[in-house]
Amino acid sequence: MKKTFRISLIIAWFALGAACVHAQAHVPSAKPDVSDPKAQALKLYLAIQKQDWRSMYFLTLFSQTVRNQMPDDADAFATGVRSGINGAPDGQKTLDDLLNNLSEIAVAEPVVNGDKADVPTSATLTINGRVVTFKGTAHMIRDRDVWKWNLTFSDDTKAATEQALLALIGKPQ
Repeated sequence: MKKTFRISLIIAWFALGAACVHAQAHVPSAKPDVSDPKAQALKLYLAIQKQDWRSMYFLTLFSQTVRNQMPDDADAFATGVRSGINGAPDGQKTLDDLLNNLSEIAVAEPVVNGDKADVPTSATLTINGRVVTFKGTAHMIRDRDVWKWNLTFSDDTKAATEQALLALIGKPQ
């Protein structure tokens, strides 16, 4: 079951990683809770679950090289993600099957180290009728007082998205 889940997750998110090269993620204006990595990690996880790619745009920070190549447009980002998902074989179906079976998303107290924070995450996923709890970590980074999902560690958006997503969802308990 673990291997099947991982393969499905990688297939579904390969399209997302490919689509991310079309936009830059930043927040135009700060809101009160953007300075809380726990709140931001929960927003991120819920945006992914709802396939709200426009919101994800504001919750993610890519490497400087990637940001320099991306247009500054949340709608273009969302369109690019949707196109990438739809361009993968069974991309939307695979993603829907995964995300529609995800529930009880929660985050715990972060461990903050300077401008980085690790926020423990958990979610319940129903796989083939079996309910499994997954525990992971949202790796966040502070960008001018706003906490975002950290994809700055690689100029390869596909690899960064896959690695960060697998960490976010985590492993079955």
